[in-house]
Amino acid sequence: MLKSVRQTLQGRILRLLTDSWFMNGPMMQPALELGYEVIGHIPKNRALYALPVEAYPPSPFKRKGRKRVYGAKMTPEEVEKLPETTMTIWLYRKYRTVSFRSCICRARFLKGRIVRVVWSRFENDKGQTETKLFLSTNPDLEAHEVLLAYSLRWPIEPMFQQLKHEFGCKHLWQQRLRTVLRWMHIKMAGYALVQLLTIFQNSAAIAVAKIAWRPLDTVTGGMLRRA
Repeated sequence: MLKSVRQTLQGRILRLLTDSWFMNGPMMQPALELGYEVIGHIPKNRALYALPVEAYPPSPFKRKGRKRVYGAKMTPEEVEKLPETTMTIWLYRKYRTVSFRSCICRARFLKGRIVRVVWSRFENDKGQTETKLFLSTNPDLEAHEVLLAYSLRWPIEPMFQQLKHEFGCKHLWQQRLRTVLRWMHIKMAGYALVQLLTIFQNSAAIAVAKIAWRPLDTVTGGMLRRA
């Protein structure tokens, strides 16, 4: 699918948004080779290093060996030294007060690739959330741009919840991974197709979700679930 999208949208900037499950070298490398920018949530145990700082003034003695690739490791103590920014931005369907720190690092799990990393937490009804790490393979993005971009993947979570609990995907009986993936793709395609047809007022799809006492031109969330 990544190849097809890349071929269709040649010359455009494409971003792949993913959760921590796919934020590792083997999973990210194919997307990076196709020219995608990857933005995602990463676990706290990822090895991140600051860019090396050259000696100033430079040493008059020539040192043997190649130049340093990695600087100081970004431990919690090093992260605390970074300036913290607080701003109110639109995240997850509402305005939230977000506090974050950010810097350009080298990611060891990406073979030293230079990335933008954001340590972020925001306020909710229970107070401030725990600090979470977000990574962008485009280091030119600002920290708040990384957070805004990642928030765009949120709408997929309700679909996963419906697939697992309403469509019964968590009780799939298939034994082999390939068979399970094929069955899930069939269910997801059918789910998306019926919703799209209902949204666009397709008569056959609306008939499936029709409620006798409701006007024919009404489309609700409940109708989409029934469809």
